[in-house]
Amino acid sequence: MEQRLPPAEVTRTALLDRFNSHTVNCKSCAVALSNLVKVRKVLRVASLAGTTPTLQPRHPTPDVLNRHF
Repeated sequence: MEQRLPPAEVTRTALLDRFNSHTVNCKSCAVALSNLVKVRKVLRVASLAGTTPTLQPRHPTPDVLNRHF
């Protein structure tokens, strides 16, 4: 029985495409990638929550409260 090799990759991009050639098929790499995606989402929400107080209107000063209109 003759064994044939898979077709040779000819482009540099195809040769160096680690995601499609390894990460997709490797269980531990896929789990690590999934964890990284989750951490990025948490950090994105945390960074937005950290900027929220600066977007809130400032409390009025006592001078504004004492004005009679």
